[in-house]
Amino acid sequence: MRLRDNYFAEIEEAASRALVAGGYGGPGALSERNLVDVSKYFGFTIVRAQDLPPSVRSISDLRHRTIYVPQRNAAGGMRPSRSVLAQTLGHFALGHSEPADIAAYVRQRVESNYFGGALLAPESAAVKVLADAKAREDISVEDLSEMFYIS
Repeated sequence: MRLRDNYFAEIEEAASRALVAGGYGGPGALSERNLVDVSKYFGFTIVRAQDLPPSVRSISDLRHRTIYVPQRNAAGGMRPSRSVLAQTLGHFALGHSEPADIAAYVRQRVESNYFGGALLAPESAAVKVLADAKAREDISVEDLSEMFYIS
């Protein structure tokens, strides 16, 4: 990550393609409808389940192409559910397979988390927001968080 200055152009591009396929028009937060459509783009149906164990963030049923995530009220709101879903989709968007070792596992986690962030805070929209804020000398992480509905 240091060598790349924490920027993964190929993952930003993968997220951008998914956003287009999901009908995202910007400039703000990715809607629930867009997120469902992005999931469909990757061939998955989303099921919100109330009976998942509290320790489970998501379950991917590859045979039936279904991703189970906790029901919104069970996950503490929509934000956690959105990020979990976006990160889970990252594994499929980036073609991850079973990791051979811990290094591959960590790399895949970093990449899927990055994809999730790139999906929820699209680069083109986020850069515009930050450039405008910089010009006004009024950059606030909280403003970015609120605009894209992310933590």
